[in-house]
Amino acid sequence: MKRWTAVISGAVTFLALHAILVRAWPAWSGGANEFAPWFMNSGRGIVLAAVAFFAVGAICGATLSDPQPESAAATGGYISLGAVPVMIVVLFRIPGGPGTLFPIAIVLGALLIGGMSLFGAAAGAFGRMLFAERR
Repeated sequence: MKRWTAVISGAVTFLALHAILVRAWPAWSGGANEFAPWFMNSGRGIVLAAVAFFAVGAICGATLSDPQPESAAATGGYISLGAVPVMIVVLFRIPGGPGTLFPIAIVLGALLIGGMSLFGAAAGAFGRMLFAERR
């Protein structure tokens, strides 16, 4: 897998995640739009983000030509490299602005995205290694 493919995958994943959240937000918030649609404003959003980035990491990790731990770690990093800048731009563009705790939101969001992308890429690479051994 090319590096830029993982970077673009991370960016597109975050944009798709945010689009889903914006669409589902009225139902998830019970009609009380007290908070802007942002993945860390609800438990469901956090779980959705974790699952999405784990899945993208697993797909990217499974398509590595050399499924070694270093390659999987780099792939998780490249996914994060694409997603985190998009996350920051979206955070500053949500209605009401980023709020006063935006540095914490950036760090926690980056940790969630990076951690789940890394775990997903490692799981995908491990799965590919197991499949290659059984041939």
